[in-house]
Amino acid sequence: MDKLKGLKKNKGFSTLEIMIAMVILILAIGATLMVSTGNQSILVDSQTNSEALGLTQKTLEYEQSIARKDFKLVNSTTTFETIGPITYKKEIIVETAPDFFTKKITAKVSWTGTYGRNPSISLTSLVTNFENAVGGNTCDSNLVGD
Repeated sequence: MDKLKGLKKNKGFSTLEIMIAMVILILAIGATLMVSTGNQSILVDSQTNSEALGLTQKTLEYEQSIARKDFKLVNSTTTFETIGPITYKKEIIVETAPDFFTKKITAKVSWTGTYGRNPSISLTSLVTNFENAVGGNTCDSNLVGD
């Protein structure tokens, strides 16, 4: 009789243990899936960042080469370039120094990232017009005023 009382007390305990084990198993599988998909998005973001950095360097080097040929043609511009499924926005921001013979060039590349993020990379360089630094022409190719 005492054995029957003990069995009645522990009757639902095995079912509860099985349910807890199932919950732990489901949580472990879910966490594993989240980590594996997160790693894939990190790899894709890393590759995209590398492409954007190369594009930024190429854009800045192009502007520096223009400055060596004709300093007046270094101006602010915005263009778009598509590599694979991603469209990059390339911005060249040019600031002229007060001496009119030095320009600060900032090349900025931005794109639409995963999860609604808008990452960007920018590099900056100074270029100088050595040929006309002494008594040179201070005209600019950007029209300003009336």
